Amino acid sequence: MPNPQILGRLTMDRHTELKKEGQLSVDDNIDSSLLELALGNRPNKHSALVCKLFLVEKCVKENHPKSVDAYSSALINYWDNLDPHGKYKGSYEYDENTGSVKGNPACAPAVQMLIKSIKNGLGGDKTTRNHAEAITYEDMVQWMMWSEGVMPNAHAYWTDWVCMTSSEQLLQVMKYLMMHVFASSGFTLWTRNSELCQLRRRHIRWNLSAPPEFPGLFYDEVNLTE
Repeated sequence: MPNPQILGRLTMDRHTELKKEGQLSVDDNIDSSLLELALGNRPNKHSALVCKLFLVEKCVKENHPKSVDAYSSALINYWDNLDPHGKYKGSYEYDENTGSVKGNPACAPAVQMLIKSIKNGLGGDKTTRNHAEAITYEDMVQWMMWSEGVMPNAHAYWTDWVCMTSSEQLLQVMKYLMMHVFASSGFTLWTRNSELCQLRRRHIRWNLSAPPEFPGLFYDEVNLTE
């Protein structure tokens, strides 16, 4: 069985915030009562999410990416053997209308995508790099702080044209704002500069519905592959 302490910490944090603030700071469409039972004798709509949290905790936070196969196998084995009749074996399906789960939550597409991402990150360390190392979040924060220090009112200038005193100032503001968008977009989309420059409107799909195990969530998709 996956380590229940991970789930315990998550539910405790949610209960603490609810008790202190009266509501969660972010509406994540997660039912706390169901979340507590996600590793119980009957999987629910949040069981696949808990599988992802378990893998992130072990493979990313605790830095054991090489053990992703072992951890994912343990998850699959847990659900496979949960029901004596094999109800939770095989392909995962969640029925939103009945709230019932069929198949193995660890086989959910979202979980398998995470496993693939972890393996891809692991495989990347074995290849010869012919490009710059990817920027870290800390590097991005430091760069943004420096940029804000050089031109702290760039966003205010852009929304209030009266503040502009010359065409040179307008050009400088445009340059800083463009770099803010370019750098943060490249970091978020995990693209190299040459790839980001090829981004066009046709590569973006807006407001897509998340998989069934994450009801009520929406996302945007960016695909640079022609």
